[in-house]
Amino acid sequence: IDQTQVSATEIARVIEDIVQKKDPFDERVICYAQPIYDTHTHSFRQAEVLMRLLVGDVVVKPAQFIPLAEENKSIFDLTYILINKVCRSMSGLLSKYDFDRITINFSPDMFCNGEMAKNTQKIIAANGAYVKKFCIELTEQTFADEKREQSEVKDRMNHMKQAGIKLYLDDFGIGYSSIARIT
Repeated sequence: IDQTQVSATEIARVIEDIVQKKDPFDERVICYAQPIYDTHTHSFRQAEVLMRLLVGDVVVKPAQFIPLAEENKSIFDLTYILINKVCRSMSGLLSKYDFDRITINFSPDMFCNGEMAKNTQKIIAANGAYVKKFCIELTEQTFADEKREQSEVKDRMNHMKQAGIKLYLDDFGIGYSSIARIT
């Protein structure tokens, strides 16, 4: 089925149902691992987790559901499900593969939510995941929003760093920020 056949109303209904059910491993939130090639070691040492949404029998790409999820603040619930799934899989992956890190993208709203750091750490601990292997990618838009208090972003970054979670900058240079702002 062509994914464009899924209406925004259908997507919103599925997202609302996911949020109401509060299943931390809801099967409608799908994780794909995109391997990242290390040009120095000529091997795949990292993977970025990409979220998709299952609506009926259609896998919906982020461009269709992320704006809806951000608009109604359900992006938090979807991301927590993604984190749970990644953390639950991590020990099995480590027994089969030698890798350095798995990264998950956080939206600016997700990153700047006061409970985000605490909840992410709880999920990692509850699933026995290796915090040293867990990384969060922040979009440069996190730093570009004038309404967002830069000290708030810095505090969240420091809190995550102190917990052992690595932070990466995703898609730097696509137009939202500059080296001066990031510094």
